[in-house]
Amino acid sequence: MLTDKRLKALKPTGIIYEVADREGLSVRVSQAGSVTFQYRYRINGKPERYRLGTYSDMTLAEAREAHQKARKLVSQGMSPIRHRREQHQAEERARREAEGADTVRGLGEEFMARYIERERKRPESARQILDADVLPALGDMKAKDVTRRDVIRMLDAIVDRGSPVQANRTAALVKQMFQFGVERGIIEANPCSDIRRQTVGGTEESRSRALNHDEIRVLWMGLGQLSQRKTDSKPAPFRKLKPEERKPAWISKPLAAALKLLLVTGQRRGELVKAKWAYLDFNDAVWTIPAENSKNGRRHDVPLSPLAVELFGELKGLAGKSDYVLPSYDQKKPITERALTKAAERARPFITIDNDGRAEAIAHWTPHDLRRTVATQLSELGALPHVVEKILNHTLQGVMAVYNRHDYMHERRQALDLWAERLRPIIEAEDGKVKFLKRQAA
Repeated sequence: MLTDKRLKALKPTGIIYEVADREGLSVRVSQAGSVTFQYRYRINGKPERYRLGTYSDMTLAEAREAHQKARKLVSQGMSPIRHRREQHQAEERARREAEGADTVRGLGEEFMARYIERERKRPESARQILDADVLPALGDMKAKDVTRRDVIRMLDAIVDRGSPVQANRTAALVKQMFQFGVERGIIEANPCSDIRRQTVGGTEESRSRALNHDEIRVLWMGLGQLSQRKTDSKPAPFRKLKPEERKPAWISKPLAAALKLLLVTGQRRGELVKAKWAYLDFNDAVWTIPAENSKNGRRHDVPLSPLAVELFGELKGLAGKSDYVLPSYDQKKPITERALTKAAERARPFITIDNDGRAEAIAHWTPHDLRRTVATQLSELGALPHVVEKILNHTLQGVMAVYNRHDYMHERRQALDLWAERLRPIIEAEDGKVKFLKRQAA
C-alpha cells in the first residue's frame, strides 16, 4: 500500500512508471518526477484511467476519498470521466446563465471573439450581420431555447424587405454560430442544421451587370451633383412618400469620390475603405494594397492613372489629419464597406437617364458592378485577359499560375491609363441625358 513516506521517496527514472495501491488506485510518475493519483477500472468491458489529481495538490487521504467516490460511480455503471465532464458543463452553464452569457447575444459575442475575429480577414462583415438582424430578433433569447422556426421567422423578415441574398448570408452565419455553440458545450443541438439556402433566399445567380457608356456618364454626373446637395427637411413621419414625391438623397463627397475610384481602378470596396495614406505613393502613382487587406492574401500594387490620382487628391483634402483615405467621423478608423453600399442605395433611385423624355433610374447597380464594368471595358479596349486578371488581383489559373511570375506592371499601367483616357470624354460629355439629370437633381 502507498504511504506518504513511500510517495516522498519516489524519484524520476527517465521513463514513466506506476506504483499500485489497491482496488485500482495507483500513482503515475512522469519522466520529470511529477506524481499523479489515478484510478484504473472498466466500464462496459472497456478500460479507463481516471486522473484524481497530483500529489502536490492533494494528500494521500484526499486521493483515497476521491477514489472511493469514483468506485461508487463505477459500481452504478457510470464513468467517472463522463460524470466529471457533465459536472463541469453544468457549472459552466450556471455561470453563463448568471452572467447572461447563455443568451444568443452572449453566444454571438463569444463567437465573434473566439472565432470570427481570429479566423476571418473581415470580421466587421459578421458583426454587421449580427447587429443588423440576428441580435435584434433573437439576442435576448436563451440560446438553448431557440428553435428552427425562430430562425426562419428572422430570415423571412429579411427576405420580405427585398434582401434575399442578405438572408442567405445571415442564414450561413447563424448556422455557423450555433454550431460553434454546440462545439463549445453551450447548447446541445444546432437549430439551423437543416436550414438550406433554397428555403431561405433561394438559389443565387451570378451577376453579370456592367454599365454602358451612357450609364457611366449619368452615374458620374449624378454622384457629383448628389454630393453637392444638402439634406432637405425630413418628410412628415405619418405618411410614406410615393416614389415620385421623394427628393434626391444627399451623399457625402468622400463617398461619391470613393464610388468613382472603384470605377476608375477596378478594385474591391473592402480594399479601398481600408486604404491608408501610407499606402499611396503620389510620386510613382501607385497604390499598394497590403496582403492583410487583399482578398487573396497577397500584396497588390495598383498603378494609378492621372484620373485616379485626381480622385485620391480630392480625398486627401477631405480626410483631415486621419491616417485613412476614407476615415469615419472620429478620424481614428475607416468607414465600413456597408457605408459605401448604403451610399449607392441612397443615390440609386435619383441617378436617372432620359428615355424619350421620361426620367428612368438606370438599371439596378451595386458597387461591385463598377468593378465588373472596368473589367468589361478593359477587355473592349484590347487588354489581354491575364493583364485584366492582374489588375483585378485575381489569382491566375493553370500553367500560368505555376510558371508565370511576371507582375505585368507596365501592361497594367498602360491598360488603366487607356481606360482613364476613354473615361474622360464619357464623363465630361454634355448631352440631353446629363442636362435632364441636372434638372431632376436641382
